[in-house]
Amino acid sequence: MTSMPPTPSNRPALIVVERPGAPRSPAWQELGVAFELSFVTDAKALLAALSERDAALVVVDDLEPADAFALRDAVSAAGRHEPFAMYTHRAGEDEAVEALRRGFTDYVVKRAESPRADLLARRLERSVEIARL
Repeated sequence: MTSMPPTPSNRPALIVVERPGAPRSPAWQELGVAFELSFVTDAKALLAALSERDAALVVVDDLEPADAFALRDAVSAAGRHEPFAMYTHRAGEDEAVEALRRGFTDYVVKRAESPRADLLARRLERSVEIARL
Protein backbone atom coordinates (compact mmCIF):
# COMPACT_ATOMS: atom_id res chain seq x y z
CA MET A 1 0.00 0.00 0.00
CA THR A 2 1.30 3.46 -0.94
CA SER A 3 0.85 6.21 1.61
CA MET A 4 -0.03 9.76 0.60
CA PRO A 5 3.19 11.63 -0.07
CA PRO A 6 3.65 14.57 2.28
CA THR A 7 3.25 17.95 0.65
CA PRO A 8 3.16 21.41 2.20
CA SER A 9 -0.45 21.74 1.07
CA ASN A 10 -1.41 18.13 1.94
CA ARG A 11 -2.56 17.68 -1.69
CA PRO A 12 -1.44 14.53 -3.51
CA ALA A 13 1.87 15.06 -5.30
CA LEU A 14 1.84 14.50 -9.06
CA ILE A 15 4.93 14.65 -11.24
CA VAL A 16 4.10 15.34 -14.86
CA VAL A 17 6.58 14.26 -17.53
CA GLU A 18 6.04 16.35 -20.65
CA ARG A 19 7.76 16.67 -24.01
CA PRO A 20 10.45 19.37 -24.04
CA GLY A 21 9.09 22.47 -25.73
CA ALA A 22 5.52 21.17 -25.89
CA PRO A 23 2.83 23.67 -24.98
CA ARG A 24 1.47 22.93 -21.52
CA SER A 25 -2.19 22.02 -21.40
CA PRO A 26 -4.34 24.67 -19.66
CA ALA A 27 -5.88 21.79 -17.69
CA TRP A 28 -2.72 21.56 -15.59
CA GLN A 29 -3.20 25.08 -14.23
CA GLU A 30 -6.68 24.16 -13.03
CA LEU A 31 -5.41 20.88 -11.58
CA GLY A 32 -2.95 22.78 -9.40
CA VAL A 33 -5.87 23.34 -7.03
CA ALA A 34 -6.33 19.60 -6.41
CA PHE A 35 -2.74 18.38 -6.72
CA GLU A 36 0.78 19.49 -5.85
CA LEU A 37 2.26 19.54 -9.37
CA SER A 38 5.85 19.27 -10.56
CA PHE A 39 6.93 19.18 -14.20
CA VAL A 40 9.96 17.41 -15.72
CA THR A 41 10.99 16.50 -19.26
CA ASP A 42 13.05 13.30 -19.03
CA ALA A 43 13.97 10.24 -16.98
CA LYS A 44 16.98 11.89 -15.34
CA ALA A 45 14.91 14.84 -14.13
CA LEU A 46 12.11 12.51 -13.03
CA LEU A 47 14.50 10.39 -10.96
CA ALA A 48 15.95 13.55 -9.42
CA ALA A 49 12.46 14.77 -8.52
CA LEU A 50 11.57 11.37 -7.04
CA SER A 51 14.73 11.45 -4.93
CA GLU A 52 13.47 14.69 -3.37
CA ARG A 53 9.93 13.50 -2.68
CA ASP A 54 7.60 10.61 -3.32
CA ALA A 55 4.80 11.06 -5.80
CA ALA A 56 1.25 9.80 -5.49
CA LEU A 57 1.31 9.47 -9.29
CA VAL A 58 3.61 10.11 -12.25
CA VAL A 59 1.68 11.32 -15.29
CA VAL A 60 3.30 10.90 -18.69
CA ASP A 61 1.83 13.72 -20.79
CA ASP A 62 1.65 12.97 -24.52
CA LEU A 63 4.99 11.23 -25.02
CA GLU A 64 5.38 8.67 -27.78
CA PRO A 65 4.41 5.27 -26.33
CA ALA A 66 7.93 3.85 -26.75
CA ASP A 67 9.35 6.85 -24.86
CA ALA A 68 6.75 6.49 -22.12
CA PHE A 69 7.51 2.78 -21.74
CA ALA A 70 11.26 3.46 -21.63
CA LEU A 71 10.69 6.11 -18.96
CA ARG A 72 8.62 3.71 -16.86
CA ASP A 73 11.29 1.01 -17.27
CA ALA A 74 14.06 3.43 -16.20
CA VAL A 75 12.18 4.34 -13.03
CA SER A 76 11.54 0.68 -12.23
CA ALA A 77 15.21 -0.17 -12.89
CA ALA A 78 16.15 2.51 -10.35
CA GLY A 79 14.10 0.65 -7.74
CA ARG A 80 11.22 3.12 -7.69
CA HIS A 81 7.62 1.91 -7.64
CA GLU A 82 5.48 5.00 -8.14
CA PRO A 83 2.26 4.46 -10.07
CA PHE A 84 2.20 5.83 -13.62
CA ALA A 85 -0.66 7.13 -15.76
CA MET A 86 -0.42 7.87 -19.47
CA TYR A 87 -2.23 11.03 -20.63
CA THR A 88 -2.28 11.02 -24.43
CA HIS A 89 -4.06 12.01 -27.63
CA ARG A 90 -3.69 8.43 -28.86
CA ALA A 91 -6.92 6.54 -28.36
CA GLY A 92 -5.72 3.16 -29.57
CA GLU A 93 -6.87 0.10 -27.68
CA ASP A 94 -3.58 -1.72 -28.38
CA GLU A 95 -1.54 1.10 -26.82
CA ALA A 96 -3.81 1.24 -23.78
CA VAL A 97 -3.50 -2.52 -23.23
CA GLU A 98 0.27 -2.35 -23.69
CA ALA A 99 0.52 0.54 -21.20
CA LEU A 100 -1.41 -1.41 -18.58
CA ARG A 101 0.64 -4.53 -19.30
CA ARG A 102 3.84 -2.50 -18.84
CA GLY A 103 2.82 -1.29 -15.38
CA PHE A 104 0.86 1.89 -15.99
CA THR A 105 -2.09 2.17 -13.62
CA ASP A 106 -4.21 4.22 -16.01
CA TYR A 107 -4.47 5.38 -19.62
CA VAL A 108 -6.30 8.69 -20.06
CA VAL A 109 -7.16 9.95 -23.55
CA LYS A 110 -6.91 13.70 -24.12
CA ARG A 111 -9.86 15.21 -25.87
CA ALA A 112 -8.82 17.65 -28.59
CA GLU A 113 -11.98 19.73 -28.38
CA SER A 114 -11.48 20.72 -24.73
CA PRO A 115 -9.19 19.47 -22.00
CA ARG A 116 -11.83 19.09 -19.29
CA ALA A 117 -9.82 19.69 -16.16
CA ASP A 118 -12.66 18.53 -13.90
CA LEU A 119 -12.87 15.16 -15.65
CA LEU A 120 -9.10 14.79 -15.72
CA ALA A 121 -8.90 15.64 -12.00
CA ARG A 122 -11.46 12.96 -11.15
CA ARG A 123 -9.66 10.42 -13.31
CA LEU A 124 -6.27 11.20 -11.75
CA GLU A 125 -7.76 11.10 -8.24
CA ARG A 126 -9.09 7.66 -9.13
CA SER A 127 -5.62 6.61 -10.32
CA VAL A 128 -4.12 7.77 -7.02
CA GLU A 129 -6.75 5.83 -5.05
CA ILE A 130 -6.17 2.66 -7.09
CA ALA A 131 -2.42 2.95 -6.56
CA ARG A 132 -2.96 3.12 -2.80
CA LEU A 133 -4.74 -0.27 -2.77
